[in-house]
Amino acid sequence: MNEYPKAVSRIAVSYLILFFSFKLGTIECIPHWIAYWMIYNTLETIAVYEKSVMLLRSLTILLIGYELISWLLSAFGVMIDQSFLTIFFLALSLYLHYQLLTNLADIAQRHQCSQAKRIRQLRDARTLFSTISVLPISWNMTGMIIFIAIGLIISIWLMRTLYTYSYDEKLLVRKQAQIARAMESS
Repeated sequence: MNEYPKAVSRIAVSYLILFFSFKLGTIECIPHWIAYWMIYNTLETIAVYEKSVMLLRSLTILLIGYELISWLLSAFGVMIDQSFLTIFFLALSLYLHYQLLTNLADIAQRHQCSQAKRIRQLRDARTLFSTISVLPISWNMTGMIIFIAIGLIISIWLMRTLYTYSYDEKLLVRKQAQIARAMESS
């Protein structure tokens, strides 16, 4: 029971990794496959509350593999035309995040946590932002800065919401433990 709040916190960190890309030359210092690995490692814990999240396991493995291979190829300076693959894996990623955040929002709602609605709103905003970011749009400098700022705001807000939700879940676990102890002693 105590593992679920930690899992939510790990997911928040994975979104931090996915949004920020720190590169040293062509090599990402914190590659995206690490974020997907972190998500993968939380799925069993989340499945205690939402069994359908286990359907995301194979999808997460595919994304780990794709991101790892892309990272290794870029580390060795190998550039290949992967436009179809990129679009395919972006679509898979979009689905994974949409479904994962839906599962978290559903759990939050069942636990009567106030963040359920906010998680859904940020899920939708993130999905819209991610979709727009891959469209072939010619941005001027001002438009690009505004677009990146909006993405940053959505990401930070999502991370903050997930951390707040994680904290509320920790309080819920403590409250349940206190009730269990009180029931045992009476």
